[in-house]
Amino acid sequence: MGVNLPQITLDTTLTTLYTLDGGNPQDLSIVTVIPPPTQVSSSLPSNTKFVYQHPNHEKFDDDIYARILLGAVAQHLSFVAGSIPVNLFDIDKTYIQSWLSLIWTSIPGHQVDAQRVYDVLVPTQRPRLDFITSPDDFLPIAPSGKLATVVASNPLDCLSKLPGIITPEIHYKLLSKHDLVHSGLPMPPSDVLTTSLTPAEVEDDSLVRRESSRFINAVKSRALPFVLKFPQSLAGYGVFVVRTETDRDACIAILQTEIALMIRSLNASNAHLNPVSLIFQDMLPGGAVAHNIFVTKTGRPVFIGTCEQVIDKQGNWSGAMADYKRQEELGKLYAPTTAKMAEYVFSKGYYGPMGADIMISEGQQYVIDLNVRLTGSYSLSLLKGHFSECRGLHFATLMSPVPMMGDRNAFERKFVSQLESGRLVIVGWCEGRFGPGRLIKYSMGCIVVGGEDKATMMDLVERVNEVKIKR
Repeated sequence: MGVNLPQITLDTTLTTLYTLDGGNPQDLSIVTVIPPPTQVSSSLPSNTKFVYQHPNHEKFDDDIYARILLGAVAQHLSFVAGSIPVNLFDIDKTYIQSWLSLIWTSIPGHQVDAQRVYDVLVPTQRPRLDFITSPDDFLPIAPSGKLATVVASNPLDCLSKLPGIITPEIHYKLLSKHDLVHSGLPMPPSDVLTTSLTPAEVEDDSLVRRESSRFINAVKSRALPFVLKFPQSLAGYGVFVVRTETDRDACIAILQTEIALMIRSLNASNAHLNPVSLIFQDMLPGGAVAHNIFVTKTGRPVFIGTCEQVIDKQGNWSGAMADYKRQEELGKLYAPTTAKMAEYVFSKGYYGPMGADIMISEGQQYVIDLNVRLTGSYSLSLLKGHFSECRGLHFATLMSPVPMMGDRNAFERKFVSQLESGRLVIVGWCEGRFGPGRLIKYSMGCIVVGGEDKATMMDLVERVNEVKIKR
């Protein structure tokens, strides 16, 4: 007997938000992906211009990373798109899948997984889903017959020739922690160490070693405590909280390899984008929240939601938690910083979804990070009506990603009552296989869990955690 999932109505979608103040979502086509540490699928070539750092990423094989970043997480980011076309990058077939495709034709499993995620939304809010097999052949057409304006979650070399709301270079700089220090937004006291090498000089191993030593010596001599950041990193990768000498030693052990990799990513195409730097930030008392807004075509900020961030034991982002009863209060609290953020990004030509990590320390609001794109907690904010207003579930947590054995059907059987009551919502899912002959099924899920109060919510979170693959 199948699970009878309730249809979900989001509070709003990007389709509606892009219509505000004279916008036109009909001209848009969305591409969502988190740039992986290496090339994990033939559909997504590695970047050489718009480079990203992943210094403390977990060492998964390519197929697992593809199912997390091109599959479940990409679906979860675009869950809020509405009827705007959404394009995900295809995932390569395994050897067995390639062999079986010679015998019969079927829709690839990751594509079925994605459509199944979106099918839980009411029909008017379902994205029009497509997949990018070859970026060279990706030419999205708007109803007008012209090329659509591509809204990419992050700048990618392979999409850089397509039209966008802003150029990929401007977008890359808006996402840069290096440029954020110079943005004029309120930030903790910060110092930036940039490379003195030219693109030609990074070909010289001795110069790279000397420059790496200069960067590492700066980390060794910095007074404790401090926060160290790479200029282009995602989901907490590339951010080091250094409180003790033990923390410093662990950080330096990683930097010994990663600094040289970052330096060697410098080339003639990206030198003007400052991809090689370290940001040293004073550690202030207080905690940060994930604050989501939408900037309209006229630069007006629209409050979406504010969430607490969930950070795992490795210091990486693994979800968010929302107290829906406090959203109006939090929107007003952070309104002054919201206005400054919107003014800054709009001055660069950007409008659309974005978020920021904001903290309050000694009465002052500080922008810790600026995420000028769809954020991980955006969907959580827009499920307030589903959870709080319709079901009295005033707390909710996004868990992302959740690795588990088995397929989605097995997960649904285990949590049938929670799914059918709307207490648990799947916003991203991708299945894969591993082991000898890739015969063992596993899944990567992005799941939102609701509860009447925090304790009830956490009880269900713990039940979901029980099915996670322990690492």
